[in-house]
Amino acid sequence: MSPLWKLAKKKRGQNVYVCLLGEALAKQGFPVDMFTRSSELQQGSIVQHSSNCRTIRLVAGRQDFIPRDEIYGYLPIFVQEFQKFQL
Repeated sequence: MSPLWKLAKKKRGQNVYVCLLGEALAKQGFPVDMFTRSSELQQGSIVQHSSNCRTIRLVAGRQDFIPRDEIYGYLPIFVQEFQKFQL
């Protein structure tokens, strides 16, 4: 079982789908970068799941749980961090 799947099992739902899709695309040779917001100080910023698949955690606001109804307020900083990562 890949580290990505272990992560997805903890979170369930949409994360499982995204993880499985990322792994499937990577197995077909596509480079896959999955971006998410860092929610814990101890998390690494890049997790390499396989040679073609990784998760990139961007610091966008405070690094703890943010309720779903508040998360959209952090979208501008997430986009800004995403764009900086692209450079």
